[in-house]
Amino acid sequence: MKSGDTQFTSEAIDAAEPLFADFIEAVCKATARKNPKSIYTAVTKATKAFNKFARNYPGVIETEEREEIVTFFNQAVKQTGFDLDPSFDLTEEHRAW
Repeated sequence: MKSGDTQFTSEAIDAAEPLFADFIEAVCKATARKNPKSIYTAVTKATKAFNKFARNYPGVIETEEREEIVTFFNQAVKQTGFDLDPSFDLTEEHRAW
C-alpha cells in the first residue's frame, strides 16, 4: 500500500482476506483430487466473490489491484501444474472489476 492510499481501509482489507484464503483452500482441495474443473470453478467463485467485494468497497480494485489479483490467481493455478500463458486472464469471463 502506497502512502496516501485512502481506499485501503482496515475494513476493506479484512473483507478481502477471506476471499483469498477461500480461493487457496479450494485450489488446494481441487489439486488433491486432481480435478481441473474444480480448479477453474475455484477461480470463477473467487472472481464472483471479488465482484461483490468491488460493489461493497468501490475504488479499492483499480487497474493495478486488478492486475495483481489476476497474477495471484494465475500463479496459484500454475502451482497446480497447469501451464498458463502469463498474459491469459482466468477471471475475464466473469470479472466485473
